[in-house]
Amino acid sequence: MYENRRNRKSKRKAAAVRIVVAAGVLVLAAGIVTGVVLFVRKVSAPLIPQASETLYAYANCLQEEDYTKIYELLDEASRNTMTLEEMTTRYENIYGGVEAADIMLTLDKPEENTKVSQRNTLHPVSIEYHISMNTLAGEISFPSCTILTYSAEENSWKMIWDLEEIFPGLKEGYKVRVKTETASRGQIYDSLQNKLAGEGEAWSAGIVPGKLEEPREDSIKVAAEAMGISEEKVAKALGASWVKDDLFVPIRNLSKTNTALEQQMLTVPGIKLTSTKLRLYPYGASTGHLTGYVQNITAEELEKKKGEHYNSSSVIGKAGLEASLESQLRSRDGYRIVIVDGDGNEVETVQESVPQSGQDVKLTIHAPFQKYIYDVMAGDKGAAVALNPETGEVLAYVSSPSYDAGDFVFGYTSQGWEDINADAAQPLFNRAKSIFCPGSVMKPVTASIALEAGTLTPEDSISYDGNKWALDASWGDYYVSTLHSDYEPKNLQNALINSDNIFFAQTAVKLGAQKLADGYDRMGFGEIPDFQLALTASSYGGSEVLTDSMTLADSGYGHARLMMNPLHLACMYSAFYNGGSMIKPTLLYGQTPVWWKENVMSSETADIVRAGLISVVNDARGTGKAARMDDRLIAGKTGTAELKASKEDTTGTEIGWFIGMNGEKCENPIIIAMVIEDVKERGGSAYVAAKVKECLTYYYQYK
Repeated sequence: MYENRRNRKSKRKAAAVRIVVAAGVLVLAAGIVTGVVLFVRKVSAPLIPQASETLYAYANCLQEEDYTKIYELLDEASRNTMTLEEMTTRYENIYGGVEAADIMLTLDKPEENTKVSQRNTLHPVSIEYHISMNTLAGEISFPSCTILTYSAEENSWKMIWDLEEIFPGLKEGYKVRVKTETASRGQIYDSLQNKLAGEGEAWSAGIVPGKLEEPREDSIKVAAEAMGISEEKVAKALGASWVKDDLFVPIRNLSKTNTALEQQMLTVPGIKLTSTKLRLYPYGASTGHLTGYVQNITAEELEKKKGEHYNSSSVIGKAGLEASLESQLRSRDGYRIVIVDGDGNEVETVQESVPQSGQDVKLTIHAPFQKYIYDVMAGDKGAAVALNPETGEVLAYVSSPSYDAGDFVFGYTSQGWEDINADAAQPLFNRAKSIFCPGSVMKPVTASIALEAGTLTPEDSISYDGNKWALDASWGDYYVSTLHSDYEPKNLQNALINSDNIFFAQTAVKLGAQKLADGYDRMGFGEIPDFQLALTASSYGGSEVLTDSMTLADSGYGHARLMMNPLHLACMYSAFYNGGSMIKPTLLYGQTPVWWKENVMSSETADIVRAGLISVVNDARGTGKAARMDDRLIAGKTGTAELKASKEDTTGTEIGWFIGMNGEKCENPIIIAMVIEDVKERGGSAYVAAKVKECLTYYYQYK
C-alpha cells in the first residue's frame, strides 16, 4: 500500500517535470522566430528560499503538535478545499486517536532536495520523504511525496496537500479507527498461592431510562438513594449523548457479597444489575494497606504517562503494592489501527500490536496469618510486621484499623466516604509505614552499641537512690525516672528484665553523643531499605542534638527525638538472632536473602543481648512475661512511650510496643514487632505482649 502511494505521487512529480521541459522548448522557439535579443537588467530581488525549508517547517509543526501553523504552509488551492478548523481537527483526531508521538520526517535525498530552488519557480517541484511515529500499536513508518509550488507574493514554497499527508491510505470519506483488545492485569498471591488481588465477578448497577417511573426527577432521586450515590452522579450518567431509553446505563459497581445493597437497589423500577469482571481483594481490610487498590486512570495521569500505552479505559495502581508494582502488574492492551470507509467497513490494517497481560506477583505474605494478626488487633490503632530473620521474608504487614481496598474499586457510597474520613481512628492512615516513639524497645540497641564501643560490659553495674536520677545540677529540675529500681545488682541483664530507664540513660551518657550517633547510623537510621512499599525512615535527630546531655540520656531509653518504623525495628532485632547482621526485608517470594547491614555488632554482643531478651520474657520479674510460651523459647522486649506535654502532665497517652522472637536457632524463625496506641489504661506494653503471644501461637500451628 505504501509503495502504491509513492507511485501515485510519482506520477504527479513526473507531470511537474514535464511542465518544466515544455516551458523550456517554448522559450527557445520564441527566440528563433523573432530573432529578438534579450537584455537582462540586474535588479535587487529577494533571495529565493529552498523548497525543502517548507517541508522542514511542516515536520516541526508535527513534532510540536502545532497543527494550526500547518495551514499557513499550504497553497491557496489546498486552503480553499477546507477550513483551518477542519484541517486541525483531522490532525488532532487522527494523531490523538492513535497517540502519535516522536513524529519524525526524513528527506529521502536531502542533497537533491536542497537544490530544487534553483529550478524555475514558476513550476511545481516534488520532494520525497519518510514519516515515522510511535503509536499505541507500535511504530509506523511510511514513504510520502509532496508537491510544492512557489508563491512569489509570500516568497515561500507552499504544499499541495491531501489526506495522505496525515496518514497512509486515507481518502476522502475514510477514517482512522483504533480497535482495542483488552489484556488482564497481573494477580497478587501470597506464599500459599492464596489470591490477594485479582479478577473476579461483581455487579454492575445501572439504570434503563425507559423503565423509570414518572416524574423522572423523583425516580432519579429514589434511584440515587438506593444506590447510595448523589443525584448529580445519576443525572450526569443518564445525560450522556449516547443514552437511549432502552439502553442499560452503568452507574456504579458493587460486590456480589453485598446482598443488602443489592436487594435495596432491586426494589426500584429502572435499576438493573448485570454481572461484570472487576479487581477484587478477597482478604478485605486485613490487607488494605498492603495491596492498596486500583482505580480508573485520571486525565492528569493519562497525560503524565503519555507514550506508555495507557488509555482512557485503563486502571492504574493508586496505593500499596498495586502502585509500587504497577510496572509488573499492569497490562498492555492490544491495538489495531485500521482505515475504514464511509460505511465503517475495514479497508486496511495499518498497524497492530498483541495484548500483553500483566505479570502475576507472588508475595512472602502468609495471608491467613496476616488476617489473624489483624483480627487480634481488633480495631486497635497500631501496626504489626512479622519477619523471618534468616530470609528477610515479610510474613505479615498490618496496619490497624484499615480499609477494604474493594470499596475503592466499587466506589464508596456518599455516606460511606463521609464515614471513613470522619473516623477518629483514621483507617486510611498507613501506620505500618509510619514512625513512632519507640520507648524501651530501644534499650537493647543502646546496650549493643555500648558493648561494641567498650563502654559497657555485662558485669558493669550502677548505683542510684530512689526512682529518679539527674546527671548534675545543670539539669535543673529535670530528671530521668524509672518504675522498677528495687533490684540488685543493677547490671545489663537485670536492667533489661526490669526495663530500667536510669540504667540506659547512664549508659548513653557514658557512651557519648558521637558513639551513640555512629551506632544509630550503622543500623540504618535515616535510611530506607530497598523495599517494595514506601517506608518512613527512622530518625534520632542527628548527632548535634545528642550533644545535649538530657537529650543523650533520654535517647538511651528510647525517648527524646527517637522515632522508629516497626519494620526497621524488626530488622535491627534480626541482628540479635543472626549473630550481628541485619537482614534486608522483602515482600517478593523466592528472593535470595541479602544483608541490609552486615556486622553491625559482633556475634558475642548479639548473644549477650539475646540472652537478656530471653530473660525479659521468661524471668518471673520480666516486663515481657505476658509473651512467655511453654513449648517455645521466646525472647523479646516491651516498650512504652509516653506522649505528654510535660513531666507534670497526667493526661497524656501511651504507645505500647512489644517485639517477640525466637530465643534460639530453629526452623522457620520469626520476629513480630507490634505497636499499639492508647494503651495507658489497658495494661501498657503488657497488653501488646499478650497479643504478640497470640500471634506467635497461631504461627507455630502452621510451622
